[in-house]
Amino acid sequence: MSSYINITALLIWASSLIWVSSPEVVISKDDGELLSVISKLCLRGKGSRTRTFHTESMSECVMACYLDKKCLSVSYNTAQRVCYNNKLSLTSARIIGEYNEDCLYTEITGRIRWRLAFRATHGIGDSVFDAWNNVGHHDDVTTVTASEFGCMTVDGRLPCPKHFRSKRLDNFANIKRILFGFYTNSVKRFQVQVKIGSSTNATQTFQSDNFVVSNKASLNAYNESFNYFSAEGYPECQRRFYISQSHSGDCSDDIGWMMVNDGPGGAQCCSYQASGPFPQFRYAKTAEPAEWNNQSLSNTAQVFAVFYRY
Repeated sequence: MSSYINITALLIWASSLIWVSSPEVVISKDDGELLSVISKLCLRGKGSRTRTFHTESMSECVMACYLDKKCLSVSYNTAQRVCYNNKLSLTSARIIGEYNEDCLYTEITGRIRWRLAFRATHGIGDSVFDAWNNVGHHDDVTTVTASEFGCMTVDGRLPCPKHFRSKRLDNFANIKRILFGFYTNSVKRFQVQVKIGSSTNATQTFQSDNFVVSNKASLNAYNESFNYFSAEGYPECQRRFYISQSHSGDCSDDIGWMMVNDGPGGAQCCSYQASGPFPQFRYAKTAEPAEWNNQSLSNTAQVFAVFYRY
């Protein structure tokens, strides 16, 4: 009996997903489970990570996803009436992105552990730190454009001419953890996870007292004082989101794991960060912290992304 009631409720809910005259005008029930429907965004996983079939409506496509516990997201082509039920979300490394006038996209957010809060783009000339601290500015969208549809993914090959900032950076209610990551071609190259702790704003979360874990063993094992571990970092040289073990002043002993170079800094700053375009997302190439002056020990990433979870 309970199964019948649940399926009936799901049918009623799914029928509440409608669009009027154009895929751009989308109304969805906001029940905390479904991401706002984003029009013109088509995403699908590779191979067995997506189930593809024909169906008459977006609501039927979403309902099929709900009934499949492994399904995380949905793309629906309204012209071809093709449904993609994905085992991946838009921030997954193995997702294929496409701008399509006929597509609608949504996620079953209750099944997704990490959700996108911020996404910065390499080399566009705008300050990451300024965008991060731009309280009240929100890039959450219901319709993507051809020039910006990559801004909600970690795929640096897709177009994104700006830094994406979600409204969730202004409201930490119920958030437990935040993940800071660098990505190239959708592949994670470096990450740091922090807890919220006593932080009252987004910038305060990025500090050593809140550190939980990283994908770098040497950072996990480090038990001494950090020279820098902050979002503000070393502003004189525009090194933001800076995790540093040592910092000698003559560049030869600058050793650390991560930095966002917002710009070249002044004349007193090191030559290894002098060449643009900016911003740059620099990280230790091996398991050990990098000597930043030795560029063979570090790499730069295409995307800096920040996620949150409850």
